[in-house]
Amino acid sequence: MTPRIALMLYTVRDQAAADLRAVLESCRQWGCDGVEFAGLQGHDAATVRAWLDGLGLECASMHVGLADLDSDIARVADDAKTLGTTRVVMPWVPAPQSTVEAADVVARVRRAAVALRGDGIALGYHNHDFEFARFSDGTRMWDAVLAATELFIEPDVGWLWFAGLDPAAELLSLSGRVPLIHAKDFASREKPHRFCPTGTGAVPMQSAIAAAIRAGAEWLIAEQDQADDPMRAAAECVKNLRSLCDRAS
Repeated sequence: MTPRIALMLYTVRDQAAADLRAVLESCRQWGCDGVEFAGLQGHDAATVRAWLDGLGLECASMHVGLADLDSDIARVADDAKTLGTTRVVMPWVPAPQSTVEAADVVARVRRAAVALRGDGIALGYHNHDFEFARFSDGTRMWDAVLAATELFIEPDVGWLWFAGLDPAAELLSLSGRVPLIHAKDFASREKPHRFCPTGTGAVPMQSAIAAAIRAGAEWLIAEQDQADDPMRAAAECVKNLRSLCDRAS
């Protein structure tokens, strides 16, 4: 099955905050099949769903922070169902400094996953690079995440690569557990981070996309964390990701 293409709206967060509907219209013009939300910018889910339906877009998933998963799980489930998605993703936490801290974070995410499952919503975990660092006892947060079988994984191929891993190999090792994949690109592994449009940087994106398809990805999600012109960058990310997907299929 050929994955569908979405844009992570964090890419154009300032523009979405100013006029979410206009951003969604641009996503449709760029050829997106859907979008992934990083907040609804003050709009209610029913209004946003009507905009999606009118444009022929789908909600691939929605990112929700751990604090909201802890405190307002019923609203999260209601918003997801209204938007028409069965997937929510926990996107980021401050990097834990010990195995104990990492275990606490993962336990909280697992509790949220169990609660959402009762409403027919699956919860996923989105990685950065810190999950792959070793604590003093030799363990990694990533090991605890993978052991949490209640969760699906939303791998970010750029962060996998930035952490020194082979994205394609990691995706294949997660086959069947990765319905959503972020296609982020970096110019290099140097800091400060230099983000660039999907397919234009140093990340081996073609092999990663081919592996994502083999691993069963349903959505490939374009994202660029920082750009001088976010709308232009988003359009290029989507165009390039579509081309990479077509070549890999």
